[in-house]
Amino acid sequence: MQAIATKLGLDTIRRQSVKDQLRRISVPLGVVLMAGLLVILGVYVLAQATGTPVSRLTRDPSAVTKVSFYIGLLSTMGIMLWSAAAAVCLFSARVLQRQSRFPEARFLLASGLFCLMLAADDAFLFHEEVFPEYLYIPEGAVYLGYAMIAGLYLLVFMPRILSTDYLLLVAAGAFLAGSIVLDRLLSFSQLETFAEDSLKFMGIALLLTYYAHTAAGMLGLPAKINSPEQHKQG
Repeated sequence: MQAIATKLGLDTIRRQSVKDQLRRISVPLGVVLMAGLLVILGVYVLAQATGTPVSRLTRDPSAVTKVSFYIGLLSTMGIMLWSAAAAVCLFSARVLQRQSRFPEARFLLASGLFCLMLAADDAFLFHEEVFPEYLYIPEGAVYLGYAMIAGLYLLVFMPRILSTDYLLLVAAGAFLAGSIVLDRLLSFSQLETFAEDSLKFMGIALLLTYYAHTAAGMLGLPAKINSPEQHKQG
C-alpha cells in the first residue's frame, strides 16, 4: 500500500488537522451559515405573510406548476450564464485583492455585482413583475435605472475596459441592446419573443466570455509588472 501511495504521490500530501481547518474556515463558515439561515427564515416569513404553502417557495417551479421540465429552458440557461459570469468576476476579484491589485479587483467586483443584479432580475422578474405590479414603478423606469447603473459602470471603468479585449463586451452589449429594443418597440408575438430572448441569451453568453477571458488574463499577470499608471486606472 505504501508503494502505491508513493507512486500516486499521496505520501507527499500533508493532511490538515481539524484544528487548523476550523481556524481557517471559521469566518466563511459562519458567514455562509448565517446568510443561509436568514434566507430560509425569509422564505418562511414570506410564506406566512402571503398565505402561500411553504413548499411552493422551496420546490422547483416546474414541480409546483406541473409543467414540463423544458418550459423556460432558454431563460433558465441565461440565468445560469449570468450566475457563472458573476462567480468568475467575484472569485477573481478576491484573488486580485489578496495580491494587492486593487484597480483590477475593483473592476471585477463591480462587474460581478452588476451580473448578479441582472441574474436576480431574470430569476425573479424584477423589471417585468415585481417593480411594476408590487412597487408601482413602471417597467420603463426600471430599464432607465439599469441603464444609468450601466452608464456609471462604463464611466468609472472605461480606462480599464479599453485595456482589455473589449470587442467581446461591445458584441455582448449590442445583442443585449437589440433584445431591449425588440421588447420595447414590437408587440408580443411568438416570433418577437423568440428573437428577443435569443438576442438576450447570446448577449449573456458573450458577456460571460468577456469576463472569463478578461479575468483569466488578469490572473495570469504577475502583480510586479503593474505600473503606477495602471494603478491609477479603474
